[in-house]
Amino acid sequence: MSKQEKIFEILSNLNEKQREALLHIDGPILVIAGAGSGKTRVLTYRIAYLIHQGIAKPEEILAVTFTNKAANEMKQRIRDIVGRRANAIWIHTFHSMGARILRENYELLGYSRNFVIYDRDDQKRLLKNIMKSAGWKFDVGSLIYHIEQFKKYGVMPQDGRIQSIIEEYIEHMRKNNAMDFDDLLANTLKLFDKHPEVLDRYARKFRYIHVDEYQDTSPIQYKLIRRLLKYHNNIFVVGDEDQSIYSFRGADFRIILNFEKDFPSAKVVKLEQNYRSTKEILDLANRVIKNNRSRRHKVLWTNNTKGKKPVVLSHYSDREEAAAIVRIIEKSGRPYSDFAILYRVNALSRALEEALMRNGIPYNIVGGFRFYERKEVKDILAYLRLIYNPKDDMALERIISVPPRGIGGKTIQAFREIARREGTSIYEAIKGYLDEVARGKKTRQALEDFVNLIEDMKGHEGDVSEMAQELIDRIGYVEYIQSTEDPNQAQSRLENIQELINSMKGYSSLEDYLESISLSSDQDELDSRSGVKLMTIHSAKGLEFPVVFVIGLEENIFPHFLSLSENNVEEERRLFYVAVTRAQEELYLSYCDRRTFRSEMLQPSRFLEEAGLLDEEEESYTISEYTYEEEDTGDHPFRIGDIVEHKKFGIGRVMSIDGERVKVLFQREGLKTLVLKYANLKKVS
Repeated sequence: MSKQEKIFEILSNLNEKQREALLHIDGPILVIAGAGSGKTRVLTYRIAYLIHQGIAKPEEILAVTFTNKAANEMKQRIRDIVGRRANAIWIHTFHSMGARILRENYELLGYSRNFVIYDRDDQKRLLKNIMKSAGWKFDVGSLIYHIEQFKKYGVMPQDGRIQSIIEEYIEHMRKNNAMDFDDLLANTLKLFDKHPEVLDRYARKFRYIHVDEYQDTSPIQYKLIRRLLKYHNNIFVVGDEDQSIYSFRGADFRIILNFEKDFPSAKVVKLEQNYRSTKEILDLANRVIKNNRSRRHKVLWTNNTKGKKPVVLSHYSDREEAAAIVRIIEKSGRPYSDFAILYRVNALSRALEEALMRNGIPYNIVGGFRFYERKEVKDILAYLRLIYNPKDDMALERIISVPPRGIGGKTIQAFREIARREGTSIYEAIKGYLDEVARGKKTRQALEDFVNLIEDMKGHEGDVSEMAQELIDRIGYVEYIQSTEDPNQAQSRLENIQELINSMKGYSSLEDYLESISLSSDQDELDSRSGVKLMTIHSAKGLEFPVVFVIGLEENIFPHFLSLSENNVEEERRLFYVAVTRAQEELYLSYCDRRTFRSEMLQPSRFLEEAGLLDEEEESYTISEYTYEEEDTGDHPFRIGDIVEHKKFGIGRVMSIDGERVKVLFQREGLKTLVLKYANLKKVS
């Protein structure tokens, strides 16, 4: 295909508004991309167009987004169009961009190139160790918050003890050649500010800058982008303030609203045609989001079919709700992977999990106990981290006795004190002071074997998966698992280890692999082939499913009471908008009178009313989880739908009546068939 034919193909695959955005080459442009409007296509085609037209070299283009999954998809799409030249484009998350810049300039900030990235678990363990040594006790989550505030805004807490913990935390990170997530951005900004020549190099390098999901940028991310625009204003941003839902992570939706103030000459293009959802789903979304004041006016529309009306599920309890959802899934005839169940808070998943398990329906919790947080996975990764960076005390302390080597706690404490005294790492203390500490023959031999293992593995060449397999064999990790776990648990752990090895295939660099998994997100671990997806709405951002259930639509749950107390209902409304626009074909919205973790009676969410779904005349929107059978009331006071109480089974709802027999769905016990004259049911007003 000739160059002209390729360019024509790029342009012909876009609608009129998408082409308008793509063809604005020089100067700032804001693409307001509604849900499902093809924003990724516009962004990737724009980059491909710049390369095909010879406007920019691949290495002069920067594109940043918010998940590894999105970055990898973008790379592949561009690679499909321009071939191997795409490999020279910088396509990263903000954090991986920071990591790359820091690895190219590590010495200017006093680090070694092989710095490691601490995750939340590493941070928590380090802070607990610091508090234990000091004899203090604070909430670890609160300490992490204070550390984040200090790194982002330079704000130290008033409490001198917390100040001391933060200072020791920062010193430990420096000594161990480690950074946390916030460091990747804060240190990059520090690098640019302290070394203008470094900023100049990157600002001149990146002639065209692209930012995906611009509504999710935080102030520090915004500052980094503005620094890189030092010599031009060729910035192409794509976003939608209606989908800004991450304020708890530091995102500020005002950044996208202020784009024209930042860049007075900016062009603004709205993408309002939706390619994902049916007309009925979009109409509902539009009716709700128009109630937000802090937004640009836009209305999603589609050429898709009208589709099924969104359905409201109304239930007495969360057990009824779960049973209803299971019944809909089973009766649909669809593959389980078509379904996603979204909720505002994780506590809502328990009843669903129980119902799915009870009915043998496979499911996958996204954002639950993540793969890379499992013990056996973290053990192997800790070995690899220590091999890569011997200064990593957290990694060493995790695995020096896994599997057990006969190295006791007193021995480790002795080396820990030497490391503190000499200003070095525990690993270096072991290597340099073995004779001073390890007087017993067995302990000395165990430590020598451990050091030899790490040194041998440092010199390993070839695929990372082969290195990991050799490591696992040498330490006898499989035998360790088999000897310490029951057979079923052991098998599960061994399968996880094999999956870990599989994830390493194709990586020839330990640095690349460790960085990749350190920056992974919930979505990066999403398996599209697995069963029903259960996830928070925040985790579902950027995803789509044929059938979506949104549950927990009760006041003070969704919208959440904390947001209501902070007068932040607009972000909750944006969250609802994101939830419903994940649905492609069918949408179910569910609320209950009671939930097991709330004692009070619940009221339907205001969003259902805003969507026009609680109007009594709109009965076609409301169904129950069971098809009501023909009613034969007989000589008794009950009717289908009545709430009743049974002495043994508790509260339930009458589902069908057949002469003297009645089916009642109980909150605790599920569906029961009872004989009326013996059941002694009492009607609950």
